[in-house]
Amino acid sequence: MSLGRPFGNVPAQESTEPIDWLLDMLRARFGETLPDAAHGYFYPTCTLRPERYASTLSKSAQGYFKRNKDKHVASFAINLHESEAVVPTQALALLEAIDQLLPHHRVYVSIYENGSSDKTPALLSDFGAALQALGVDGIFLHASHMLSDYDMQDRITMLAEIRNSALKPLMPYATNAAAAGQGTLVFVNDVMTVLRTF
Repeated sequence: MSLGRPFGNVPAQESTEPIDWLLDMLRARFGETLPDAAHGYFYPTCTLRPERYASTLSKSAQGYFKRNKDKHVASFAINLHESEAVVPTQALALLEAIDQLLPHHRVYVSIYENGSSDKTPALLSDFGAALQALGVDGIFLHASHMLSDYDMQDRITMLAEIRNSALKPLMPYATNAAAAGQGTLVFVNDVMTVLRTF
């Protein structure tokens, strides 16, 4: 799977944060790919105030993270199949989270797409292009048509193989960081909780 078309340069306007511009552009691309659901996907909002937790990070720790950016690694492994209803929400939330991590971490993202017949591959290509525009340290987009037949294979063995396919490109980065106690690996799949008010 290849990256989608590159995003243009972020406009040089003081009123627009680069991440806000990129999120808007990615929403627009998702709307082009899923025109019937352009406004139908749910984007979570957070009511937490980051300043409330500022005191939990000491000044010495803040300086430590800034001085050691090259040693701190945040890796994301993503495994998706037939997930067009999930990708827009997850991609926008992850893009915003990764933007917060980049000042103090090296960030690597591995996306494994398992032979979807819906718009999942197209959405993931655009998400990959947005990650590239954001400046992540490594992006691995890969796809296959691994047989997902529970009658022919042991379910747990098959799921382990699929998950390992997402994790494999990250292992050189995650393993080195973990050995030094300075790495985090997050696994993301197509399971998502959506809260709705009726």
